[in-house]
Amino acid sequence: MKFNRNHLLFFICFVLTACSVVFEPDITSKKVNLLAPPDSAVTTISFQTFWWDIVDGANYYKLQVVTPSFINISMLILDTLVYGNKCSYSLLPGKYEWRVCAENFAYSSTFTTHKLIVDSTANISHQTIRLIVPPDLDTTNIMTFLFEWELLYNADNYNFQLYYGQNRVFSQDGESDTIRITLLHGDGPYIWKVRGQNTSSNTPYSSRSIYLDTSPPGKPQLMAPDNHAQLAADSLIWFLWKRQTDNGSSIRDSMQLYKDSLFTNPVINVWCNSPEFSDSLKVGTYYWRVRSFDKAGNKSDYSMIRKLVIR
Repeated sequence: MKFNRNHLLFFICFVLTACSVVFEPDITSKKVNLLAPPDSAVTTISFQTFWWDIVDGANYYKLQVVTPSFINISMLILDTLVYGNKCSYSLLPGKYEWRVCAENFAYSSTFTTHKLIVDSTANISHQTIRLIVPPDLDTTNIMTFLFEWELLYNADNYNFQLYYGQNRVFSQDGESDTIRITLLHGDGPYIWKVRGQNTSSNTPYSSRSIYLDTSPPGKPQLMAPDNHAQLAADSLIWFLWKRQTDNGSSIRDSMQLYKDSLFTNPVINVWCNSPEFSDSLKVGTYYWRVRSFDKAGNKSDYSMIRKLVIR
């Protein structure tokens, strides 16, 4: 029988699928234990964290939230895969049901379901503002940001604050869930905060950090081997260089070793978290250089080029 390409592709897909089924544990009889919020909970807190126990053999979980119930769905609120055992989401006042099942690449457990009621209240002192962008601890060389947070149903307006180090450098009240700000106070740590406000109460501030770094790292200085050094083939060679002092974000280096001085014929091109690299080389003539990159995306000039002869 002629075994053409389509037959081969089908056979490969069949084998891969069969192997997946064989090696994935069967979790169909397992049940997800929901932890929070408890079943039939009644709360005024709109920002909820759905939490459940880990199921052995599961790769991820399917979380679904509807209103008012799964037998009478008027709206699908959330349908997502979660690669962990927690997921946070803000809900408007109303009646809800939420459920979770465990899944792997071959099997799924049954769903476990809880009821939840979110009551409206004018008191927002126990609510939480969910910040969206920029992400926490973001290191960047971009100076202008769109700050965004999630609206709270019973907040009349929001207070946005920006700190540079310990000093508050900007504050503004507004009804919008976004504000565009340029960081004008130089490189360094910034903190932004938002709280919801109404006539009777305020939420606590939610905050995130940004590290602004617009300065490129200093040019690396090559230390060893010496320029025009002649070394034995297949012996371990240590490439060492020195970084310039830098008070900005974290740095890693690109170490490049080529067979030509124009750097068109690569031999080694590697990222290094510390200013060193070791390897052995075959007989030949090589050229190497280093360039530093910081976490914000700034890059240094290339170091001087050194020649290396392996005999």
